[in-house]
Amino acid sequence: MSADALAELQRLGRKSRDCFVVEPARTGVGGVDPLGLRQINFDLMNEVFPGLNNVARHIRPFTLVTWAWRRTIDLARERREKLPVSAHEDFVARVEVAFAWSMLQIYDQGDLELPGKQVVATRWGEATRITFGDNDWKEFVKARRNSTALTAAINYGPGLRALRLLVDDANQPGVRVPGPKTDGMLDAFEARIAPLLGHRLFNVRGECTLKRGTAEEWAEHWDIDDVLDEERTAFRKRLMGGLASPQRRSGFELLSGVFDEEQEESVTRAAMCDGGDAAAAQCWHRVQVRQAFRLALESLFEWMTGEIGGGILDTGALATRMLGAAGGKTDGTAMEWLMSLVPEELSAVGAMEGLEATFATRAGLERAAISALAVALTLPEELQDGSHRQERLPLRRARDDLDRLASRTPLAFLHHIFEQWIIAQHTYWSVGRGLADARAGAKRILRLRLVLEPGGWRVTRGGGSNRMPRPTPDRLRTAVSLATQSGLVER
Repeated sequence: MSADALAELQRLGRKSRDCFVVEPARTGVGGVDPLGLRQINFDLMNEVFPGLNNVARHIRPFTLVTWAWRRTIDLARERREKLPVSAHEDFVARVEVAFAWSMLQIYDQGDLELPGKQVVATRWGEATRITFGDNDWKEFVKARRNSTALTAAINYGPGLRALRLLVDDANQPGVRVPGPKTDGMLDAFEARIAPLLGHRLFNVRGECTLKRGTAEEWAEHWDIDDVLDEERTAFRKRLMGGLASPQRRSGFELLSGVFDEEQEESVTRAAMCDGGDAAAAQCWHRVQVRQAFRLALESLFEWMTGEIGGGILDTGALATRMLGAAGGKTDGTAMEWLMSLVPEELSAVGAMEGLEATFATRAGLERAAISALAVALTLPEELQDGSHRQERLPLRRARDDLDRLASRTPLAFLHHIFEQWIIAQHTYWSVGRGLADARAGAKRILRLRLVLEPGGWRVTRGGGSNRMPRPTPDRLRTAVSLATQSGLVER
């Protein structure tokens, strides 16, 4: 509980002489990563495309933020100003918001891949101008710093540092300066936006305004899709050249070796499991196996809540229903049953596609989910995730459980999957995250979706769920986008 909330309770207690009705609790509903498995997926992605994420897909925002830091530092040096980090961050934020608002003048919001666009569109969608530097602006900057800012850790922030576009300033902690071999890119960008640089936005620290018409005029000068040759060169060096880490270089070499602009993304994803450098291909294959494992378990979790609905079901009843619907060799051992559901073409990517194909109607979901799980559990050991994060249910731990229960019945194995791999994982992470939120005074989110009643399991949110999970994006779309824009592959 936050200090403010506790103080308010104490104040009300001192004021009241009797009991009274309180306002209903305002609790959000959570559902991202319900089993706590996702971090291992991210760890594996870092072995192929380190420094990338599923958001930062365009070169120009990288350039823009790097240039904004150079600009604010140069202005301070020219004026011999010693500024706090917050003043530099405020300048960068102004440039980011001006850029986003400018792009929204020429692109439909749905066509613009840019973090924070929705917030900017909501706040200034119909406005005739933006005022920077007043109290409203300062509150806005504070609110967006860790969420919708381009530099936020969930957006372009990690890539800016991993690609060494920005590095720490040796003289002032918290300040960022352009990294090695960025001058050519930044000089070319500055020359491109030279007609804009006389505006107060790029020259003052105090209040200034940007009119809608001006923002629209600026759009053609820094269009997000109009990448300069110097930007392409800088990124080729960072993705597959001398400034790339060995892992990132191998990942992009693997991608460029199998990429065909006419093939579907799923075909590229599958081809990378067997293409190019064997070590890089194996790392990528591990990503897909883990993806299939997580998707299968989360699908089973959603199936369970749907089956329970508004009633109560115990684990045995759920296991019986699943066994009947999934089919296979139900009269054999757990291992025989699982192997009978492994598709002829043993492929993690194919298993995920087969499972996702059932989500619209849920017809055949049970068999597809168990098949995807079977593929992940029966592929060779070298394709397991190798993680030591036991609380995240690594594949090695799951495989050890399977080996121990291999001679038991399919029902016994399903009982273990439901209670240990799904419900125990879900409870551990729901409660743990809730406690962490409470200690930090964060917003209250109801994450726990299953609770145990005397007769079995009950769903905490009424009649179950109609949604289905999605595979964690594996950064392939980002890699293809950056490789295309930098000229490493052609599209």
